Amino acid sequence: MDTNPSLEPGQPPLIEHSPRPKFRVSRVFWIGLILFILGSGPLLTVILLAWLGVTKDPNPNPVGFGMLAFLTFWPSVILVIIGVVQSYTRYKDGQSTVRHDIRTSRSPQADWPTGGAVG
Repeated sequence: MDTNPSLEPGQPPLIEHSPRPKFRVSRVFWIGLILFILGSGPLLTVILLAWLGVTKDPNPNPVGFGMLAFLTFWPSVILVIIGVVQSYTRYKDGQSTVRHDIRTSRSPQADWPTGGAVG
């Protein structure tokens, strides 16, 4: 026995809708996030380890890690913002395309009574 109600006698057919577009984050976003992690991560790790007391020196001076974070922080933030904007506009364009396809797939003439007289 099939449980699909559209196949039972006397039941109207189910309306199939096109799938909604998924929100997918662009590649630019991921590049920016990786740049942020690789650029600022070492400095933040040294600061965290010093704060927890793991290192011998309570006030380390990670100059190299600081310069790395300085050079990569703002470019990574800009890439993340550009990636989010690209993803959002792509998602919105996909939604309008799905709405347009739904509107155009249903013909308004199919609902008109045919009445027998043509033209």
